[in-house]
Amino acid sequence: AQKPTLGILSNLPLDTGAGGIAAALRGTSQPFLIYNELADRFNVEFITMDAATIPRRIDVVLLAHPRPLGDRQAYAIDQFIMRGGRVIAFIDPQSEVSLTAGANGEPLKGATAQSNLPRLMRTWGVAMDSTMIIADRARAQKVATGTDARRLVSDYIIWLALVGADMNRHDVITAGIDRLHIGTAGRLTFTDLPNVRHETLVSSSGDAGLLARDFILRAPTPDALLQKFVAHETPLVIAARISGTIKSAFSTPPPPAARRAEATASTQEGVPAPEHIRQTDKAQILVFADSDFFDDRFWVSEQIYQGQRFGVPIADNAKFLLNAVEHMMGSSALISLRGRQRIERPFTRVEDLRAQAQSHYRAQEEALLMRIEAATSQLDAIERGNAGVAAAYRASTNYRQELVAARKALRRVQADLNRDIDRLAAQVLWVNIATAPLLLLIGALLLAGSRRHRRRKTQNQA
Repeated sequence: AQKPTLGILSNLPLDTGAGGIAAALRGTSQPFLIYNELADRFNVEFITMDAATIPRRIDVVLLAHPRPLGDRQAYAIDQFIMRGGRVIAFIDPQSEVSLTAGANGEPLKGATAQSNLPRLMRTWGVAMDSTMIIADRARAQKVATGTDARRLVSDYIIWLALVGADMNRHDVITAGIDRLHIGTAGRLTFTDLPNVRHETLVSSSGDAGLLARDFILRAPTPDALLQKFVAHETPLVIAARISGTIKSAFSTPPPPAARRAEATASTQEGVPAPEHIRQTDKAQILVFADSDFFDDRFWVSEQIYQGQRFGVPIADNAKFLLNAVEHMMGSSALISLRGRQRIERPFTRVEDLRAQAQSHYRAQEEALLMRIEAATSQLDAIERGNAGVAAAYRASTNYRQELVAARKALRRVQADLNRDIDRLAAQVLWVNIATAPLLLLIGALLLAGSRRHRRRKTQNQA
């Protein structure tokens, strides 16, 4: 009869999209599609950064890349959990949304690049090192890189396309999730606490490691990231559920001013001012170490049809979030009935062949590109120089021959790069073309043989 209420505390322009408040004032704002999904299913209420308490009408709080919390805001969230409230927190060592969600793709004004909840998370027994970012060679998304001489499709190991094997199949939130797209995610680590349970929901593959955030901010190429990459022996935790008995992060109530504001807010709601709660045994918290999860470009293909904007999902980011919120609301019974499915079905065999070929031929390709660039630079220098005509002619002829040879060699390497994929495509094509006629021929022969057998049997009986 009434939608449950979801409270959101965020530093991202979820309800306005790229351009933020400025775009909303111009009437050109386009909310993130994942926010539209939330608004369709829940009463969404934004929590201000100066809120002294979380209203009791709010059932679940979503912390989506919040600004650094002061004592007042941290205490409000802490006591919300102590009262039995549930929290979903998306934190990030490096938010790419904040760097591109401003006007004309510029950084969003007032946004922070990092988010973390160290004081609260310490009592939850979980932590994220904001100086390190997960890189995953097996789950890397493909990006276009290279020079004008050759556009390459490279593995960008800090943008991850996580698959079903990386999800916890025993948890209702992730049981039906097949694919998540995230970028520059952090790693979660756990501290053993009495009566606190930590359950991994999402992790990297086993071929993952950590790269320093400062190194990544220097904008290295995908190849430079690969050269710096060192794999860990075990998967790294990206999202986790925390439950059980949790103590308050505050041993005493906040300063009187904050308490007065809290009392005023409670009076406006018509409930007694809450007392300081030191512990709860009903904690339910989900922490996800990435906020680019919300960005449309990571999980959806946007389409415009007859003036209407809609998205075709290529990953299950929205499905994951809706599952999490509904489960935290206590209404998880209908999660398995979701009909909206992602359209992407990756050709895993082709992707494996491409990765193997890139690894084998990458060094040759880079060396040839360097030869081409060097020869081109030398030709430009000769044309600008004052050397004699004969000497310039001989030098330019030599460098042109070098340029032609390097380009021929590069074409051979590029052909070798796709050779196995082309061979697989030819095999699949041949099977598709030949299988149907072959099956018809076999069926016709079997039918003819069966008829001949019945005819002979009838003649013998006569």
